[in-house]
Amino acid sequence: MHTATRPRLCRADGQDAGRNAALDELDRHIDNLKACVHWLIAAGVTVLDADLRCGRARPVVTVAPSPYLHTLFRDDCANTGRLQQGSLVCHIWQAVRFDVTVKWEEVTC
Repeated sequence: MHTATRPRLCRADGQDAGRNAALDELDRHIDNLKACVHWLIAAGVTVLDADLRCGRARPVVTVAPSPYLHTLFRDDCANTGRLQQGSLVCHIWQAVRFDVTVKWEEVTC
């Protein structure tokens, strides 16, 4: 059985300080995720997925690939991986906006 190390959010067990800190962090992540998704949509970017899993340093938004992303993020995007299957190469890119990681993949031959 796995014992959670993060504060529980559902019980009144006298751990209010830890619970309040966890709720504050959750609120911040949700607010940043909303701001990022709204900004991306306003910029004309197609949002495919939003991931707000606990334990991550920041939320992750996956977007559809587009040459416009390199213009939008300019020098703030980085190639973080490369996968090859036969003659196809998948480049994984990411950038950070509103303390949210924005990821996309580009496939080349």
